Amino acid sequence: MTKTRLILLMAVAFLSTFSSFAQNYLIYGAYDGSQQQSFVGSTRKENYDVAVHITESDLKGTTVKGVRIPVISLEGISNMSAWISEKLTVSNSVNVPSVTSQKVDVAQATITGGYIEVIFDQPYRLTDQGVYVGYSFDIETLVAENEKPIVSVPGNNPEWSYMRTSKTYPTWKSRNTSLNFTSAMQVLLTDGVKNGVTASLPEKNIQVNRSETYVFDIFNKGNNGVSSVDFTWSVAGKEGNVHATANIPAYYGKKGSVSFELPAIDATGKHQLSIQINKVNGVDNELKQPFTTDLMNYAVVPVHRPLVEEYTGTTCGYCPRGLVGMDKMNRMFGDDFVGVSYHQYASVDPMDFGYIYSNPVSGYPIVYLDRSVETDPYLGNETSGFHFDEVWKGVRDQFSPVGVDLTAQFTDEAQTVIAVKSVTSAAYDMPGNYRLTYILTGDSLVGKGNQWGQTNYFVEKTASYPDPDMSKYTGGSDIELNMVYNDVALAWSEEAVEQRQYEVQGNMLTYNIHDSGIEGSLPETLSALQPAEHSYVFDIAANKVVQKKDKLSVVVAIVDYDTRKIINANKVLVRPYSATGISDLESQEPMKVTKSYYSIDGKRLNMPQKGINIVRTSDGKTFKVYVR
Repeated sequence: MTKTRLILLMAVAFLSTFSSFAQNYLIYGAYDGSQQQSFVGSTRKENYDVAVHITESDLKGTTVKGVRIPVISLEGISNMSAWISEKLTVSNSVNVPSVTSQKVDVAQATITGGYIEVIFDQPYRLTDQGVYVGYSFDIETLVAENEKPIVSVPGNNPEWSYMRTSKTYPTWKSRNTSLNFTSAMQVLLTDGVKNGVTASLPEKNIQVNRSETYVFDIFNKGNNGVSSVDFTWSVAGKEGNVHATANIPAYYGKKGSVSFELPAIDATGKHQLSIQINKVNGVDNELKQPFTTDLMNYAVVPVHRPLVEEYTGTTCGYCPRGLVGMDKMNRMFGDDFVGVSYHQYASVDPMDFGYIYSNPVSGYPIVYLDRSVETDPYLGNETSGFHFDEVWKGVRDQFSPVGVDLTAQFTDEAQTVIAVKSVTSAAYDMPGNYRLTYILTGDSLVGKGNQWGQTNYFVEKTASYPDPDMSKYTGGSDIELNMVYNDVALAWSEEAVEQRQYEVQGNMLTYNIHDSGIEGSLPETLSALQPAEHSYVFDIAANKVVQKKDKLSVVVAIVDYDTRKIINANKVLVRPYSATGISDLESQEPMKVTKSYYSIDGKRLNMPQKGINIVRTSDGKTFKVYVR
């Protein structure tokens, strides 16, 4: 059996765990049936010991009844045991448990759902000192199935990551960082809370006189799981009761989320929100306690639109991944997605933007968000599948105290000059060295000949990239013709101001850096609710890359000159020339700092969804937008 086939079968086996075992316990551990497994080991014949450390104070008095040992195969394995110990101790290269150790008859053991379940003859009642629970075994005969016998899942809890071996890793250590290891073992707990939930309340920035949807996390602590919660809330002299459904299985610490509508608050400043979960599954919450957090109420809360800068090129074989990712983000998030694609991989690219950068580029494709977060424009921080949106949302949800809006319009009949006007507003007084930068981009760029074709390394890689959006390339040619390029950077507002060196794959490269913004474009202090206006002009008469002038957009971004990071950004389509001149800019729809989205039936949305969306702005306007 090949290793790939074995790993696939094991993943299926572990996913069947929930239907294979009766859920009579509160299950403690990292694996909850939803994560992808990986495998850790030394590929040597030696002894393995694995442990998790139970330290949580709310488990005091709970009984450790048993353990589920994740097993790939029993072939070549001997001397298996499950154990409990107050300390991790090694004597003569052998683990020595201090509480109890129970042998597993490997010849008679049954693997169910990827686990061997062991019930201790001597259960252990947890104290406030905590305890280690683990398992051990020997690799007696090395075969393909046990070269890496320890099952790991994603996680960052070092207390769930203890491992040692008799030869390769001879000391007890948390291997969470060094081996990217988190044990998939499960500890079975009884005699504890049956219906118990705790909560975590995030701080939130809200806007005066505007209701908000408040979302917070709840955590199961009882062996009945969670089907519903009833909670009370209070803030700024207002209060309410909420019944919310949930679907959280009987796993300790398993998270779910619930929400309610915060009322409009008319006073600016800090307000304390208090929430208490009174009932779980219709009965009293055994862990009832108040949870609090702060809400900051501002006259205006700017919409945060991260500046997304992608580095790509027509001769870059992996760059179709970025083309798909950027187009997908445009469809998903509409006007809130501010994307710029710099074609800088090679000068033969007909859209080549030159060797001037806003970020250090170590490979292609690559994308930066607000010049502070680096990721892949399709994979995000994962190794497979589309996850760029997850990284983007993480940046978008960070509070930005400054918002910027703009208009852009051709000022001449030949449509060679674009007048841009921006308005920057702050939620509170912000002294600092802030500047504006503008970038002109174009959509629907096309051309004939191979120089306009896209090099494509994804031919026949449907298995690795099953997303239908990738089918153009997985089912395409080595050079994909008939391309349409979007978000292409065509010009920006200031020249490079300095050179810096970066190490890329062992080589020192010199970059012409363009990240400073326009000096004097914003006042020394951005005053609360005092809009700062700025104007700029793009002359595109000599720009040979510009094609469809009705497909041009202008991006504006606020640069913190001291850190060279982006505070916020926005993007608008360039409007056509009008005989009435630049004054048409003044008659355009008033600039808005905030938008709220609703479905056609009036339900509040966290972001635009496909189809018709109702948009309400902070200045009282309401209109419809359609997202493809």
